[in-house]
Amino acid sequence: MDDYSAVDQEAEIQREIEMTSPIFSSILSLSALENEYSNNPNFLRKLPRILSLYPFFRRTRGDGNCFYRCFMFSLLEQFIKHKNQLNTDSPQGLMYRNLIQKVKDSGNWLMAAGFDPICYEDFIDLICTKLETINISTEETLSKDFEDKILADSIVMYSRFLTSAFLRMNQERFEGFTEGYATVVDFCKGEVEPMDRESEQLQVMAVAEVFGVRIKIIYLDRSDSDVCTELVFPIDYSGPDFTVHLLYRPGHYDLLYPVS
Repeated sequence: MDDYSAVDQEAEIQREIEMTSPIFSSILSLSALENEYSNNPNFLRKLPRILSLYPFFRRTRGDGNCFYRCFMFSLLEQFIKHKNQLNTDSPQGLMYRNLIQKVKDSGNWLMAAGFDPICYEDFIDLICTKLETINISTEETLSKDFEDKILADSIVMYSRFLTSAFLRMNQERFEGFTEGYATVVDFCKGEVEPMDRESEQLQVMAVAEVFGVRIKIIYLDRSDSDVCTELVFPIDYSGPDFTVHLLYRPGHYDLLYPVS
């Protein structure tokens, strides 16, 4: 297959994904996965344990942006759910104020990492606006925002750029983790900055650290164990008691909702 045909086929697959699946589903019972994996005993045996901790989940489109999209959606959704606490010293209030400041200061990071301001200024303004208008936002308006492709892609692009900036600014630390690429910058250009590129552990580590948010991932793998692997980033997290919970199945992330 020549290069043009490969690119054309990839674009067609992407269009089909966009036409057949919403960016986010409504909140669903995690028990729905029991039917989905009724013929997969290795997945099925792990579900009772996950269900006891996370009775609900939200599907997201499997287009390569699922990690960044779930992360940003969860941040905004948790702030909306606790909007009456955002001016207090609650974990949500502390995280909210920390994040607003990080976003406002992120232009300095992006510029230092070599990005042209024209590439990110509008994204910073957008994220700041979304954060500063949380008090008039609802879960319904948030879902509608993410169904707006231009808006949703802008939120994802901002998180990709900031992740790339963090990796670029810490090249010595991460240079041994960019298999297939000569440098961290090359890795960022090939795997982090482009839309629709899937996220591996390196990107998850970087997102958790640059945003200062704890991320907990329940990894539903094909092993014969009854228990899922649980991954937490950063390992030495010491910030507010605030967590983004994600379900990872090979190649895809969805959003989890823990027991209240």
